[in-house]
Amino acid sequence: MQPTWKQVLLASMLGLSLVGCGGSSSNDPVTPPTQSTIQKQVSALILTATGNTINNAKIKIAGQTFSTDVLGQASFSVNIPQNAQYVVVQIEKAGFVSQALRIKASELANISASLLMVKNLIEVAAIEQAQIIESSELNASISIPANAFVRPNGQLATGKVVVEFTPWDIQSNDLNAMPANGVAQNNQNHIVDLISAGMISATFKNQQGEILQLARGKSADLMMDLLIENIANQEMTVGTEIPMWYFDEAKGLWLEEGTGHVVESVQSSTGLAVHASVSHFSTWNWDLEFENDGSLLVQCMTEGQALPCHAVAEIRLNDGSRVTKYSHIPVSGLEVVNIPTQASIAWKAYGVKNGLIGQAQSSTDAPVIIELQVPTTKNNVSCELADGTATSCQGLLNNQIPFTIGVPSTQVVSTLVNHQNLQWQAKTPLMWKNNQWVRYRGTQVSDASENVVIKLTELETLADTLGLDFYAECKAYAVGEDLTGQPCELTVEIENTDREWNRLVYQIPFGVRTKIELPEPYTGFEVYDQGPIHSINLFASMLNGRYCDTMFGSYGFERHSGMSFIMELAPSRIDEGIDADEGCITTPT
Repeated sequence: MQPTWKQVLLASMLGLSLVGCGGSSSNDPVTPPTQSTIQKQVSALILTATGNTINNAKIKIAGQTFSTDVLGQASFSVNIPQNAQYVVVQIEKAGFVSQALRIKASELANISASLLMVKNLIEVAAIEQAQIIESSELNASISIPANAFVRPNGQLATGKVVVEFTPWDIQSNDLNAMPANGVAQNNQNHIVDLISAGMISATFKNQQGEILQLARGKSADLMMDLLIENIANQEMTVGTEIPMWYFDEAKGLWLEEGTGHVVESVQSSTGLAVHASVSHFSTWNWDLEFENDGSLLVQCMTEGQALPCHAVAEIRLNDGSRVTKYSHIPVSGLEVVNIPTQASIAWKAYGVKNGLIGQAQSSTDAPVIIELQVPTTKNNVSCELADGTATSCQGLLNNQIPFTIGVPSTQVVSTLVNHQNLQWQAKTPLMWKNNQWVRYRGTQVSDASENVVIKLTELETLADTLGLDFYAECKAYAVGEDLTGQPCELTVEIENTDREWNRLVYQIPFGVRTKIELPEPYTGFEVYDQGPIHSINLFASMLNGRYCDTMFGSYGFERHSGMSFIMELAPSRIDEGIDADEGCITTPT
């Protein structure tokens, strides 16, 4: 019998239906429907970005809360407004970045979604100070001015804060958990799909557990590596503008706000980074709208029989950029829309209730059948610290299959051929403590089906920098306005022993003595036989070059000497047609 292709997998201009599979759950009592509400029967499947189930994930719909079981499943009845066209489904789990989906009320029968584990836990001693908060990954950073944050009651936030900082790797399976499945509302109020050039999630929590936000009139600067030089067939070069989008969890949509741009970065593998200023915190995204005319048919099968499943489509365009979508696939199959006419797609599928799994690789010119099979391994896995405290973790199974474990446990399945001797390697998120990146690691061995507890007892300390460091501070010389708390752009030009020049750009708060850390291989000066640096030039600029300063020369200070440089900013001569970036020529007043 030929399948019918009616449902839509990817977002169209009408929105996106995202569904999944069911199971038992432990839920809050549901209020009986009234004349103004209707009752819906819902099944849900919640996975990690690596495809593992999430136990005890909270699913919130219209003020009602439900929980997944150890298989990541939940089945429940929920009351929604009778006249609702769309419903927002919010999904939370401690240790993971929150998720939300905007679903048509008429299609609220199956929900499927994925969550990304928080990558960095960073302790900030005094949040009221101007500072730069740096991630361990993708050279991601957040620059904040003094007195930037307020508590929920509006009072100034001070003291110790923990930042849950997650840069998203747009070239990895991180995108499997992209909030709202990449569906957005642009400034023209159109519903569109997005393709990401970079994404950062950051949550600031004080010691009382309160979530802090930027105060009115304050802004923060975000920066991270740009991993590829073409996005959706558009070349990324220094100065390229990229629309900014923030994730509105209450609406289950990305909303367009402001513009970011591409900057130069020697630290990035492409030599490029993305930068933006934001006035509040959420998950922020440098994104282009993604619209294509192609479509594709997809269905899950096992032994010739069609089955419902949850599928993830990782679409790689010919230019190397990627977009990922996920959805429930009914027995009748789906028509995938908004597909590039030329691309490769890696499919992963998870059977509804039966525990089957499957993978497929396809182009975009023929229907796709994903064959589901019984897993060869199935383990309930948890991670614990030395004192027995449960913790989230991530790692590799048999050095090839990535997994992510939540608290209290996660089911991990695979189709490994050699499945009798499973080698588990796991690690906690990186934590910034006492000016060092640290994490805990551990290993375990199991058979194909037993419960696994990975003890993370090995403390690993990672250096915050492997290169030379020094201090710099931007101050004002004859500047007629208050620059307190605003970002000063410090450019460090390094001449190596081959007399080649490289440029690194740092954002430092005005008036704050800030540590500048250079990456490898810039470990020191050749004159001291400590590294390849021949000389360093410094350039400071603010407000698009209106104020600037320069320092030229071979600075013969030793590694970690605590050397400081004061950048005395003065009005530049850009009004006279002189480019401040080429020497930053200043006029004393």
